Amino acid sequence: MPLTIGAKLGPYEVVAPLGAGGMGEVYRAKDTRLGREVALKILPAELANDPSRRARFEQEARAVAALNHPNIVAVYDVGEGYIVSELVDGEPLRSGKLGLRKTIDVAAQIAGGLAAAHEAGIVHRDLKPDNILLTRDGRPKILDFGLAKMRSKSTLTDETQTVRTEAGVVMGTVGYMSPEQVRGLSTDHRSDIFSFGLIVHELLTGKRAFQGETSVDTMQAILRQEAPELPETVPAGLRQVVGHCLEKDAGERFQSARDLRFALLSLSQSGSHPSLAPVRSLRGRWILPAVAAMAGAAIAWLYLREPPRTVWIGSMLRASEMVANSPRISPDGTTLAFLTEEGPFAQVAVMKTQTGDRAILTHDTTTGYTNFLSWSPDGSRIYYGRSTASSTPVGVFSVPALGGEERLVLESAEDPEALPDGSLLVVRQNAGRQLQLFRFWPDSGKLQPFPLVGVAGQIRSLPGGREAVVMGARLEPAGGAGTESGSHLYVVNLESGAIRRLPHGTLSDSVIGGFVPAREGKTVFAVADDGTAITVVAIPIAGGSVRTLFALTAKTSGL
Repeated sequence: MPLTIGAKLGPYEVVAPLGAGGMGEVYRAKDTRLGREVALKILPAELANDPSRRARFEQEARAVAALNHPNIVAVYDVGEGYIVSELVDGEPLRSGKLGLRKTIDVAAQIAGGLAAAHEAGIVHRDLKPDNILLTRDGRPKILDFGLAKMRSKSTLTDETQTVRTEAGVVMGTVGYMSPEQVRGLSTDHRSDIFSFGLIVHELLTGKRAFQGETSVDTMQAILRQEAPELPETVPAGLRQVVGHCLEKDAGERFQSARDLRFALLSLSQSGSHPSLAPVRSLRGRWILPAVAAMAGAAIAWLYLREPPRTVWIGSMLRASEMVANSPRISPDGTTLAFLTEEGPFAQVAVMKTQTGDRAILTHDTTTGYTNFLSWSPDGSRIYYGRSTASSTPVGVFSVPALGGEERLVLESAEDPEALPDGSLLVVRQNAGRQLQLFRFWPDSGKLQPFPLVGVAGQIRSLPGGREAVVMGARLEPAGGAGTESGSHLYVVNLESGAIRRLPHGTLSDSVIGGFVPAREGKTVFAVADDGTAITVVAIPIAGGSVRTLFALTAKTSGL
């Protein structure tokens, strides 16, 4: 029965009722020991009177109390049939009318609170606007974190009903359930990410993404329908973040709330037309790509902007103990993808070039060694290859740039280069077990060979995607190995299959290092080491003299 004003539970004296819900009644109370006001929640009888469930609840409440995060309501105490938490001066999130920038800021803070809880092994499972309070100073606070697991089984009669979270039992609040919750499947932290996406969608549109005439209609919509399109006034970057949260398949969503927070913070730092950023924190590390790591963009920019100078200046993107190999800039120029050492194998990582925010996207330590990277034309995915310790290609894979599951694209291939039409240039073993250049169309599975073998390393397409620069040896029509000794730089016509060798000037072919085409498509920049100096050279694609641009003071891992 409801408590009266002045009633006491332990050291807590009831001051006024605050509300009631599926998890019991809530009162404003005073802690007579510390002289502070708190929120006192009286637990439902079926929970308070069941020793095993109450013990489990108390254990989870202690875990939530240990979080100590500014965007999670703090739990102070647990007693016989009640829980004491921070008293927040604010209103449920649904009551607020936020502008675009404030919405992004609030969403990023909520994602930060989710990340802290998820990393502590706590999943909310009933995230909704009513469980998020917005304080007077604009800070969101998540309520009932981890408590949804304890809600009792019930028949769903309306969209505010919540039920138990055991596998096989529908649980959550109907309008904010994930597809796996609707199906009664076991859920994890990614279910919270779906609910989060629904909340942000509602903040941007003013109405629920899924709402039918009945609870069953709403649940069917969550399973079968896509969320309505966000208004055109919502920047494309934010639309993509919300859409990534609302993937029906949990494996296609953000794989951590920390990734999600990273993407939202990147949006808030990008102005009125934010671009996307991917996600998984490296927890305090910084990245040190050398001058050469950004040469593909920086050198080309300097070279085309003005005549070569006698003095060249390079600067680090960020200070770090990390190694950055095979760097590639995203199509929009905001994100650097690279390989970095993480455990026994190199993994695919990304970094925002303006802020230094960074993320590791892959974590597979069983499939093989990761090699060269390539961005999809729209910047939504990153392609990369894996090979065995003996350099045998395992396959070309892809991973969403915002984070998600790795997907096999083509077996027995590596070194992908994405082309504007969605096809890929790859290196694959031919019948003679030579590493040969192929073009692959993922939609049809078509493979087109080119007469270059011994290809092992980066492949770069020229602007327009009709030609590519590749290092290898010419393959004779009869199928024998290339007649020229060593590897050479070739330009491959991707329509006709014709290849022609680029001039190397006086440089020894064997010392050409990494290379990258300039943006205008008329020059290839390459690294050369003649044993006395490491230099960056400019090789004209249409023919002419090779020019030395400047010397490096250290070896480079790639352009």
